[in-house]
Amino acid sequence: MMNYIGARKVKVTIQDFCNILGGGLVSYSTLSAQTIQQLCTMSCGVVICSYHYDSADYIDPVAHQQTFADDDKPKEEIKLGSSSGSKGPREGNHQFHAICWKGTSKTINVMCSRIDIDFMKHQLQVLNVLRPKIAVKRDEVATSVEASAETTVPSETNTESVQQDAPMDM
Repeated sequence: MMNYIGARKVKVTIQDFCNILGGGLVSYSTLSAQTIQQLCTMSCGVVICSYHYDSADYIDPVAHQQTFADDDKPKEEIKLGSSSGSKGPREGNHQFHAICWKGTSKTINVMCSRIDIDFMKHQLQVLNVLRPKIAVKRDEVATSVEASAETTVPSETNTESVQQDAPMDM
């Protein structure tokens, strides 16, 4: 069925998809600029967020384990695309899709059941691409959301003129 849907589909990065798998409302501030750009071109309604597996997203479990090792040891960054001492990146055409609702606010609402979300998380974990959900990614998105909210609020001068024109009953 995904082959027939084109206009309401958004291709997302692995980090964006992991944030979406957190469920509920997902703020634009946690999404990448490329995903936000795709979402802004769409009107309100159903959006299908798709992630296509890429071996470059692979997290080496050995390096990942060293990242969260004892506090005494120096921590390393998570190495992507590396396969030192592990099975290495899996090959194949793995596609993941989440149905979301894009409203008028700067959020999307994930419309998948908890069972489906847990199943996709398990599959991403087996592929060694699952990442933790991040709270806020970019400050410039938050400031742009605030700026757009300020432009939609009527100014005080407009509300004063409306109040002065209304007759007062006493």
